[in-house]
Formats: sequence, structure tokens, C-alpha cells
Amino acid sequence: MAAQHMNKLQAPAGKMVFLTDSLSAIQALEAKSTDSTVQKLQRELAQLSEKAEIHLQWIPSHCGIAGNESADVLAKEGSAKEQIYQPLSFQEVKTLIQRKSAVDWKTNTGYDYGKDSLKDLSRTDQVIIFRLRTGHCRLNKHLYRLGISQTALCQCQQAEQTPEHILQDCPLLGELRSNMWPHPVDLKTKLWGNLTDLKLTAQFVVHSKLSA
Repeated sequence: MAAQHMNKLQAPAGKMVFLTDSLSAIQALEAKSTDSTVQKLQRELAQLSEKAEIHLQWIPSHCGIAGNESADVLAKEGSAKEQIYQPLSFQEVKTLIQRKSAVDWKTNTGYDYGKDSLKDLSRTDQVIIFRLRTGHCRLNKHLYRLGISQTALCQCQQAEQTPEHILQDCPLLGELRSNMWPHPVDLKTKLWGNLTDLKLTAQFVVHSKLSA
């Protein structure tokens, strides 16, 4: 488990954020569980908390972003296959992940890895674009999953309020979209394009009065 690994690494003091798509796991950690696995994890986190600020962040499996559901299907297919154990060091795993990320990035965006214009935006615009990309934003679809909103529907009542819906389809934002993008622009360009593309998308969200 990640907490155990960080303890073994003797990670330096600071802030640590653990991301998980298992809401039940977080709820179990908050409760007085008799499960030995949960108790072990509680001890590992308690040990880490002596030298670092610990945060547990729940990440819902689906957020209305294309690709998430495909990833889930592939993960399930992979878990059903024969598992071959091949011990790898932390550095080897890190290198493999970086290589795979570079290939996926090139395939999905057409740009070389590391050329994401996100880093060149203002901090405010970076937050807007990052939230839209991941789907972890203050739109109704995500808020409904968290139990914060009573509905996942957009105010237009025609579809769930997702990043793709507000950027591409919502009729209530049609005039603003036409002003910002006089000619059709696909979702990929709006979220993963060049610096000008990303700035325009961030401006659209600000002008829409939506809290993405």
C-alpha cells in the first residue's frame, strides 16, 4: 500500500495527498473498524502523520470525460488475465509509467510529451483547465456524485452538466460559445490545445459564470 511504501522510504516531512477511487476505503478508515487490513492502514497513516500533513482525496471512477470508462474496461480485462509476478524497483516502475505517459500523450494530443501549454497559464486558468480535464470540478455531474448536488442535470435540463456539455452543447451557453469560437472547435483542442486555445477555454468558463 502507498502509506506503507512512504514509511519505508522515510519520506521527508511535508504534505502528502493519497488519491483513491474507493469511497468505502476512506469511510472505513474514518470508522472504528475491526478489519485487520484497515487497522494496519490506520497505523501506517498515523505513523506518517507524525511528520507530515496527510490528506485523503476520493476520486470518482467516472466524471463524464471521454476515456475514463474505456480505462475501466481495460483495467477489468487486465485483472481477469493471468498475473505474472516480476519484481521491479520503484525507479523502474516510475520510468515505465513516464514512457507510457509520453506515448499516450503523443497519441491523444499530437504534441510531444512535456509541451503542455497548461504550465504557461496563470494559476487561476491552470486550475480551471485542470479541473475541466479531470472532471473534478464544480459542475452538477461531479457534485451529484459527491452527494452535494441534488441533480446531475444542467440548468438547460437537456443533459448532465459535464465539461463536454458546457463547452460543446449546452444551449444556454450557445451565444457565448459562438462569440468565443465563431467556427466549430472540438473538445480536444479546447482542453489540450495550444496556449491560445487554453486561454480561450478558461475565459469562456469565467464569462459563463460557472464555477468549474
